[in-house]
Amino acid sequence: MVRIVQPKPLYLKGKSKAVLLLHSFTSTNRDVKKLSQFLNEHEFSCYAPIYKGHGMAPEELAFTGITDWWESVEEGYKFLKNKYSEVAVIGISLGGIFALNVGQCLST
Repeated sequence: MVRIVQPKPLYLKGKSKAVLLLHSFTSTNRDVKKLSQFLNEHEFSCYAPIYKGHGMAPEELAFTGITDWWESVEEGYKFLKNKYSEVAVIGISLGGIFALNVGQCLST
C-alpha cells in the first residue's frame, strides 16, 4: 500500500513585499516552487498554499470543490496581508483564474 503524505504550504520569508503563488488544478505548490525560490532570492516573501483535496489520493479531491479551493486561496492571501502591506498574486492555470479573482474580490 502506498502512503501519500499531505503536502504542506510553502512559505519563504523575505523583506517587505510578498507574493502569493497559486498552483494548477490537481497539482500542488511544486508548480511554483522554483519561481518562489527565485523571488525569495530577490527579497520577496512567498507563500504557496495547497488547495484542499489537492496533492492527495484522487478520492480526496472528489470530496472537495471550487468553494473549498477558493477558501485555501483566501486563507493564503489573508496570511500574507496580515504580515505585508504589498501582496502580488501569480497563478498557473486554475491558479491564474484564482489570481484574477483575488484582484477582484480581496484586494480592496
